[in-house]
Amino acid sequence: MTAVDPVRRAHLLEAADAITRLQEQMDQEIRAEYGELDRDTEVEGAATRRMADMLRERADAPAPEQPGGPS
Repeated sequence: MTAVDPVRRAHLLEAADAITRLQEQMDQEIRAEYGELDRDTEVEGAATRRMADMLRERADAPAPEQPGGPS
């Protein structure tokens, strides 16, 4: 089993945090302009946050084997 790569982990967590932060900012802007989020916007936001969650899950998983690596 391959160990968790700390650099890869840091990059994935940074990306997940940025995605979450940008989604929250977009939600706030839409609420400020329209007073609330419509159903489509809520669904899109939930999908975006789920993607960020998946990056966090991958950050704690071992890095995938590289093709042509040692066997």
